[in-house]
Amino acid sequence: MNLEIIDDLIATGKDFSFRTNSYHSQYGSAYSRASDSLLSWIATVEDFIMNNYGEESSPFKLYQTFERNKLNGFEQDEFDKQITILIGALKACKSIPFRKKNIS
Repeated sequence: MNLEIIDDLIATGKDFSFRTNSYHSQYGSAYSRASDSLLSWIATVEDFIMNNYGEESSPFKLYQTFERNKLNGFEQDEFDKQITILIGALKACKSIPFRKKNIS
């Protein structure tokens, strides 16, 4: 079941793109602007990793390299890099045993 949760979080994360989380300036340049849905997903990812793996785990340490501020006002390469970090942290969870029991 926990692997299903991770797979669902990864699939959801892959749905977030620069195209749907950006705006165009008056000069035609595109810059990132995180949607409410993206921010909600990020909070869910953080909660999942922290509660199931702990703050000392490799997935959480990778999560901590995520720079939330780069989701607003930056170009596509920075946006994509941040999403990649989050998906990478989730993928790391798939190969590491849970440290805490999932309370449901």
